[in-house]
Amino acid sequence: NELEDIINYYLDFDQYNKASKAIEFGSSIYPFELFYKIKRAEILLASQNTGKAIRMLESAREMEPTNVEIAKLLGDAYSINGKFKKAIDCYLFALNRNLDTADILLRLASISLITHNDSKAMEYINSLPADFVYDEFALQDFMKLFYDFEKYELAQTFLKGVIDSDPYNYSAWYYLGLTYQKSEKYNKGIDAFEYCIAIDDKNTLGHLGKGNCLMELKQYNDAIVCFKNSMDNDASDAEVLCNIAECYENLENLSSARYYYLRAIKADQELADGYFGIAMVYKKQEQYKQAENNLLKAIDLDELES
Repeated sequence: NELEDIINYYLDFDQYNKASKAIEFGSSIYPFELFYKIKRAEILLASQNTGKAIRMLESAREMEPTNVEIAKLLGDAYSINGKFKKAIDCYLFALNRNLDTADILLRLASISLITHNDSKAMEYINSLPADFVYDEFALQDFMKLFYDFEKYELAQTFLKGVIDSDPYNYSAWYYLGLTYQKSEKYNKGIDAFEYCIAIDDKNTLGHLGKGNCLMELKQYNDAIVCFKNSMDNDASDAEVLCNIAECYENLENLSSARYYYLRAIKADQELADGYFGIAMVYKKQEQYKQAENNLLKAIDLDELES
């Protein structure tokens, strides 16, 4: 049990070399323990060596055909390899034995979206346990599923169902606003974010989302107010400061724009957008040397930014 805890600890933090050493050590003491073979396969999957992982897991499954953890990992491996029918079979096997029900349902929904079976995906999503759907962090996990596949209308339909059941669910209103923002329906996004703010004025996400929508609508003064309300002095504030600076730049208030770009860079010295933004301000002010220096710094931080 202690070896299992150590191995899982290393895997949780992606320390695969240390996990491999712990697996080797465990195998030397317990050579017939299947757990170590499963964990080896998990490391192979993490390193994208799916073929070898599948062979190892199929071998393990012959020894323990009812092991649901093996079935789940096999499903992951087959899914990565594009063998979706085999992946679904493995996931359904695990689901029928009640292993991580929500986790498996999300995997099945993901495959359904990949194979363009939206109705089946929604069937799996609507089968998610209620305590999972209403949990803030869980909601974040499976909203990502909609966003990864750009299924914004499906996301809106689902979130409206959550809100009908729980009108004061802050997270559901926030993700509804974010969904509208991603689908460029900015006025509807603002309405949803205003519900967030009405439910919890102290939560910064609603203000940030509303600010982003206002910025897209070129309502820069109102956006600046929202961005300032969204700041809570954490690492993400650098990007918010950058947005405030960009609003001032669009309002041709170059001194304020430069001030906020400098604050953004001070908050995060690796923020390429901050150096690019202040370079554009220097360019408008005809301070070309300073503009060039900051552009070179931005390129140094993000060489792929055209």
